[in-house]
Amino acid sequence: MAKITVTQEFKQPIEQVFNRLKHHDDLNALFAPLHVIRSQNASIDNPPDGVGSVRKLQLPKIFLTILQEQITIFEENKRIEYTVINNPLIKQHLGQMIFTPSGQNTLVEYSIELQTRFPDMVDHALLIGIKRQIKTGLKRMAFSR
Repeated sequence: MAKITVTQEFKQPIEQVFNRLKHHDDLNALFAPLHVIRSQNASIDNPPDGVGSVRKLQLPKIFLTILQEQITIFEENKRIEYTVINNPLIKQHLGQMIFTPSGQNTLVEYSIELQTRFPDMVDHALLIGIKRQIKTGLKRMAFSR
């Protein structure tokens, strides 16, 4: 299975950074030009964007859903994990954001593991593009308030 990892330092406390990255609707800055919306609330006893919630990544204007991701682990100010659902082309997927305090700053480590139904070289090529997008998006978010 192919894997990428991107690390970005935010000059903000962990609570602020986690709060920005936990809300599906706020991830547009990370995944632009894709539009991110919450399509299903989390299960009862969880925050709306917590465990069980589903977000859609869509192409803007035509509202074509590219991916659906479901939150599987949600640990406040520590970790968010999710997986792609309802996609017959993806055998296995794990997305993970780990939040670590670094003095008054926060380190975010974003990793994705992916195995599609295509040859491994396709997985690696897809992840190169995804890594570039996440790196750019996290940097943009880190330097904006």
